[in-house]
Amino acid sequence: MRPNRQAASIRTLWGLAKSPKLSLSDEELYQLVKRETGKDSLRTLTQGELNQVACELEKELDRRDRQAAAD
Repeated sequence: MRPNRQAASIRTLWGLAKSPKLSLSDEELYQLVKRETGKDSLRTLTQGELNQVACELEKELDRRDRQAAAD
């Protein structure tokens, strides 16, 4: 997580996942959470795990922005 960022929350994860650029389904978000943390539930994530998943979602947003700019 970048230094000046607030700690991620479950609401943050849903907001990033459902953003127009990502538009992840519920299943896709849960697959990402499972892949990154090994957990099936957002409610059981530690703060570090929430931050980790948020970082992965932000990386995917950045990747899609770069891809769109290249097209």
